[in-house]
Amino acid sequence: MSAPTPGGLLALPADFWETTPRWSLRRRLADGSQTDVVGHVLRSDSTGVVLLPPAGPAAVVAAGDVVARRVIPPRPVRPASSPEALEELAARGWPGTQLYRLGGWLLRVGGGWTKRANSCLVVGDPGLPVEAAIELVAEVYAGWGLPPVLQLAHAVGAGSSVVSVESVESAAAGLGWEPVDPTLFLVADLRQVPSAGGAPEAPDGVEIAWAGEPDGPWAGVVRGGDVARQPAAVPVLTSAPATYVTALEAGEPVAAGRLVRTDDWAGLSCLEVVPHRRRQGLGEAVTGLLLQRARSSGARFAYLQVEAANTAAVELYRRLGFTVQHTYHYRRPPA
Repeated sequence: MSAPTPGGLLALPADFWETTPRWSLRRRLADGSQTDVVGHVLRSDSTGVVLLPPAGPAAVVAAGDVVARRVIPPRPVRPASSPEALEELAARGWPGTQLYRLGGWLLRVGGGWTKRANSCLVVGDPGLPVEAAIELVAEVYAGWGLPPVLQLAHAVGAGSSVVSVESVESAAAGLGWEPVDPTLFLVADLRQVPSAGGAPEAPDGVEIAWAGEPDGPWAGVVRGGDVARQPAAVPVLTSAPATYVTALEAGEPVAAGRLVRTDDWAGLSCLEVVPHRRRQGLGEAVTGLLLQRARSSGARFAYLQVEAANTAAVELYRRLGFTVQHTYHYRRPPA
């Protein structure tokens, strides 16, 4: 499961959540009492069991201390779940090309393309004092030739981390790390989203093309064609199975989007319209097509992320039935 890594981090395969069993294990403690631990199985042999909980360091249980164990299904995630649970789910749809765990913190590596694929998602307990964990994150990202970045999610109201996000914010600020890119995490119940019910039609003169990979026309739209220019982009995009939609007008790509399925959820990303076709209903049409495809595939809920400053997009998604589940931003060291 794991290999030696910089800083002693635990390396995970990109399909870790889909291929690794999840157990509920009852263990005997030194005083004779018993307690339960839940997590994905990293190792199970004659010496014992190693489980990785969702928000903390691995738990090592000697064989003689195992009282009972059973396989359990994935933890259900709903629109009212914690920000951490939603962020972990979203990370499965955009995992980058390498994944590491530092306690509950998830370090993602993706060749430098996008902050989400090249940042440390702060979830739960890192297994170290917070300042030491931040310094280790800085050290290992520097070793990978990448700028260190923390992603910090905040509930709309009180937080819910095992180790308070506020404590990480405070420690990072004390180390001079600056907040950037405030972002809204939006969710929708597909049973209540009108555009997901019927079969939305493309605007007149627009052809819709679906693909299982980010082909040339699609790549030419997203981020102003950055996908086609950046070698790391396609490996990041295809690190999770996804569906790609491109809107073409007179054979030229004018809008695009990406859809990924994770359990009951559909994640929408890379929603973009070329500059000369914006504010003409094309973005709403493409988003509606993606939502309809998500619902027909069996998804119950949808999520997407949008920068808070992008007020036009925020208003569009609100009209389509999305609401703010939580917010997040990044912190990075001063230049």
